[in-house]
Formats: sequence, structure tokens, C-alpha cells
Amino acid sequence: MRRMKTTIAMLAAAALSGCMSTRGGQDVGCAGFDDFAKPMSLGSVIQSIERDPGLPGAILTQATPSTGSANATAVKAIDDLFAPPLTGTAGGLGLVAEPPRNILLLSGGGQWGAYGAGLFLGLACPRDIVTDRHGGALPCHDAAGNIVPDAIDFAKLDALDIRTITGVSTGGLQASLLMIVLDPGRTKDLRTAALGQLVKSYLPARESDLVDNTGFVRAVFKGSVAGTNPLRRHLTEVFDTDRLGKPKTSFIAELYRGVDTARVDALIGFVDASDGQFKQVDVNEMLREIRQDRAGEDLSIARASRCLLAASLASAAMPVFHQQMRVVNSETGRSADDPAPNTLFDGGVRRSVFAEYVGAKAAQAVNLAPALDAFVSASDKLIQQQGVVIGLEAQLAELLARRDAPGTKRAAPERLALGTRIEEASAQVEAAKAALASVMQEELAARKRLMALRARAAALPGLYVLRNGPTTREKDPAVDAVKSAEPQALRAYDLMVNELEVGSIASLRLQNPLGPIHLSTAEGIAAPGPVNFGPRCPKRNAMMFDPTFMRCLLLTGVQRAQRDGGPWWTLPVGESAGVPAAGPAD
Repeated sequence: MRRMKTTIAMLAAAALSGCMSTRGGQDVGCAGFDDFAKPMSLGSVIQSIERDPGLPGAILTQATPSTGSANATAVKAIDDLFAPPLTGTAGGLGLVAEPPRNILLLSGGGQWGAYGAGLFLGLACPRDIVTDRHGGALPCHDAAGNIVPDAIDFAKLDALDIRTITGVSTGGLQASLLMIVLDPGRTKDLRTAALGQLVKSYLPARESDLVDNTGFVRAVFKGSVAGTNPLRRHLTEVFDTDRLGKPKTSFIAELYRGVDTARVDALIGFVDASDGQFKQVDVNEMLREIRQDRAGEDLSIARASRCLLAASLASAAMPVFHQQMRVVNSETGRSADDPAPNTLFDGGVRRSVFAEYVGAKAAQAVNLAPALDAFVSASDKLIQQQGVVIGLEAQLAELLARRDAPGTKRAAPERLALGTRIEEASAQVEAAKAALASVMQEELAARKRLMALRARAAALPGLYVLRNGPTTREKDPAVDAVKSAEPQALRAYDLMVNELEVGSIASLRLQNPLGPIHLSTAEGIAAPGPVNFGPRCPKRNAMMFDPTFMRCLLLTGVQRAQRDGGPWWTLPVGESAGVPAAGPAD
């Protein structure tokens, strides 16, 4: 009876939560946001899964991401990087003099984004080697915690040649600053300021600097585990606050004024709650569209700031955990004539690191499956035809042996018949050898085609994937104790998010089996030992943003970047499935 009463009380609370919520939704105004937020094609594989060809009106053709600007689902910042491999000849692409321009894919991870911030700081800070991640000093920072421009060297970051950044959740928050940090066309002072702000954003003095965490139990009444007003204030300050310099300027003003010469673009991903589509905002394209309205620079920059804030908050709005995020398609708030506000979810709800679109583009550029199938088929035919030739030659040899056997006397008709059979067998051997030569040419052509695809893969944009978090999960005994639903819910959420992240990265290799994919993760970061310079980072599970853990995490990211060989490792190709070894294509 007591259990039934508890259940009824919980159900009643849940039913009333909509009208009793004391937190409400987070509304951000951005005129034209629906035009800036474009749905993203997921490629032919996912589209074929989502359609049943037996249903009336089913689309049976396999669509692939289009490079055409008229396609509403095209992503220009990615399409342009893949254009040469898509339009050039397969053989010639292995001889391109200019190295391919690369893509940086940033995952979600909440507070684990401190690892990525530390990684980029470590790549830009060649002098101060971190040996203590537990309360140690920030490298390339002064005693007051300000980044020191003279200590920064962007050579390693420039060598990555990143032209497009994609991000979801915490990766979406990182992307806008990194499009300044990674742009060699920006001034060193501006790049250094953006890097310093990136680091500072992941070093809160207290959790309440970023979220109002009221806990899982009170989410029924609050509408979410945490309110995001502090994060909204922080992001507004990050982009709108004037930076030191002559003249004083804000990051959003720099992005707006430098959009025509920008060398790095950023795509921020989120999910439209109403239609369930994954959508993305191309920051540079949004800035260009705002400028075309000719509202004046000050008004345009203010609008750009609001719209970038909307995209950033949307990308990090994990339902239930974070306050509901809604975009109002106006500047001053909703009126009777405005459409209803659009609720947006964290991009990690559906997609991670934009893997499907990038992977589909790579698969379109290097369509390995038909070539591999042709090679395997030609190899099988070659083996079969070789067997035919060997068998016919054995039969001919037997007939010749019978004809030439010493001491054997045959009547004229028998000799004539044997001679006829030998002539027929000889003709069959010659025909089989001719067929073998043809099959050998077919196999050689299939082999050359695969070699050409290897050259094409080498010309693809390189992918740098940053997983802001670990890739495995430690044992959690708390879920075995039957006390409340909270441990089980949090553990299930944690496992699902991790699987989504890892699966998305794996799909890149499955769709792009030959191209370069470089990966960095926070795997093993919590383990004690020499590789992590001492004991594990302390992590308090009750906190969404644990300042002590985040500082330790950030310093470990610096360490990973500063180790020999750097923070990236190449994702292995795996089983080659019969792909010939690399070699000359002709």
C-alpha cells in the first residue's frame, strides 16, 4: 500500500509539473533563425534504413549529399572541402601538390569539454610543460590567470590546417571561439584572447557560474535538473564584452567584420524538437545573411550576437537535464503575430560530431564498395579460369602421352580419333588461355581502380575528431543498490551518450575506410599512474560542472598535447577485406 501511495504521488507530481514548474523555458530572440538553421542530409545509408521500399510512395533511389547550393540540406562549409575529390579524376588526385584542407569535429561532453580546451592550450603553449595536473599552474598564464601572448606559438595549430569546425553540445560552445583561434588570418592578439577565453570558460570558480543545479529529484517541479541562466549570461559576456586592443572590440564584432576573409568556418548542431530533425547553423553563412539585410553595423552585430547565443544554447540544451531552450523568431519578444517559439534540443540527442554527413561525403568521394566488389569478382573469375586452364592442359597432356607412348600400336581409325581429340583439346586450351588473359586484364583493371581510389582517399580532407570525454565507463556499484530511480537513470543516460559518441566515430571509419582520421579522447584520464602524472582527477558525481575536476581535466589535456607525438592518433583502417596493398596505380 505504501508503495502504491508513493507511486500515485510521483505520477501526480509529474502530471502537475507543467503548471508547477518554477523555472520555465529559456527564450532567446533571433529574427530569421528558421532560415539560418538548416536541416542536414544524413546520407544514403540512413535514408535507406528510414524508408520501407514496400510502402506506397516510397523513394527507392539512394540519395547522397549534394554539393549543389540549391539543395536545402547541403552544408557548403563541408561540401567545398570535398569538391576536388568529387570532381577530379581518381588517378590524378594522388598527385595533388597542395595538401587537403581538414575538418575538426568536436563532440559533446559537458564539463569534459575542459579536456579539449586544455588540448588546444597545450598545442599553443610550447614552453611551460605541465607536470602537475592537481592544482598546478596554468601554462602560458600569469599569476593572475591571464594568458600571456608572448608565450603563445600557433605553429602547431596552423599545421592542422583546419578549415571547418563542427560541434554539438559542449563542442558547439567551443566551436565559435576556435574558429578564431585556428584562423591564421586573424591577428595573434585576437587569437590569443580567444584561446584565453576558451580556457577561462572551462575554469569556473563554482558550479553556479554555469548552471543552477537544483538536483535530479526536484526536476519534476523545476522542469529540469539545472537552469541555464548563468550559462546564458556567461556566453553573452564572452561574445559581447569588449576586448583589450585598439580599437576595443568584441569577438562577435570580429567575426562579423572579418567574415569575408575568414579561413575557418564553424557549424553548430542541434535537434528541432518539433520535427525531430538534426539541424545546423553555419556561423559565417549566418553572418553574411545578417549583413545582407543592411540594418547597419551596430544593429547587425547585436542581432548576430543574439543568434549565435541561440545556436550555442540550443546545442547544449539536453532535455530534462538542462532548462528548456526555445528560439523566438523576433528580436523583441513574441507578439500575437509571431509564430510559436521553437523548442530545440542538444545535438547529442540524435547526432554526434556530424559523423553521418562527413562520412557520407567521404563515401561519395571514394565509393569503395563497387570497386571492391568488382575486384573480388574479378579475382574469383581469375582463380576459376586458372583452374579451367590447368584442367584442360592436364587433359591435353594425357592425350599426348597416350599418343606418344612407346610400343603402342593403334589401328588407323583409332589414331585418327585420338588425333582429332588432341586437336580439340589443344583448341580448348588456347581458348581457355585467351579467356584467362582477358580475365587477367579485368582483374588488373579492378586492381588499378582500387589503387586509384587509394590515391583519391589520400586527397580527401583529413578528419580530426576530438572526443570531449572517455570512451569506456568504469564500474558503478551505486546502480546495484535499489534506493531510487536516480542512479539508474543517470547511469543509463551516461551509457547511451557514450555509445552514441563512440558509434558516431566508428561510423566515420566504416563510411571512410581509407581516408585519414585522427582521434583524441580523454580515455584513461581518470586512471592513476605515470601516464597521468599521479593520482586520478577527483570527480564529484552530484555536480554537473565540478571546478576541481575541470581544472585537473584541463591540465591533463595540456599534458596530452605536449607529449611526444602530440594528442592525436590515427584511427586504424581495420580489416582491409581484400583491398590490395598500396602501390603504383599503373
